Amino acid sequence: MALAPQLAAILKEKLLESVLLDPEGEGGSIYLREKSAEMCVKIAPLPAPMAAIRIEGVGHLPGLREGHPWTRICDYLLVFETGNASHAVFVELKKTWTDEQRPKEQLRRSLPILEYLRSACRIEHGSASSESPVTVSYLMICEKGSPRLDKQPVRADPAARIREETYRNIMIRTFIGTSAPLAALLRE
Repeated sequence: MALAPQLAAILKEKLLESVLLDPEGEGGSIYLREKSAEMCVKIAPLPAPMAAIRIEGVGHLPGLREGHPWTRICDYLLVFETGNASHAVFVELKKTWTDEQRPKEQLRRSLPILEYLRSACRIEHGSASSESPVTVSYLMICEKGSPRLDKQPVRADPAARIREETYRNIMIRTFIGTSAPLAALLRE
């Protein structure tokens, strides 16, 4: 069994975002929301099966000290399969792009949650698929760019609106916009 349905089987419904299926069979779409920033991002088309998890509800173990950087987590974890490969994408939503380190730390410090969930799937389902390698990606999606005036021409291609940077041994992709195909957000 693929990892996404295993996760859907063990997590509370309120932690899973609904994937809206396209009536024409072109794949589904999902809306990721950040209530505090009044932000909504559409990602489509999506592979099936897929699990979109609001990981704030999962969180780190309660034994960690509050307020320290190791308790910071990102907004979403997207888990899906393409072919025989499993993918996990940590997503942090921000209203405006800045070069501050806090959102990057939130992405970086979310990895233990994925490992915990995979371990829970192994115990519950006894499946070797949750032990197979998972490609992990880190993605920050911002509704708009820097508050400073951007004098670059408008970029219609979603792939042209992506920046990449290495932060403490992880590659973080940053996308500016509110709608994008999943393939454009993933590193090839």
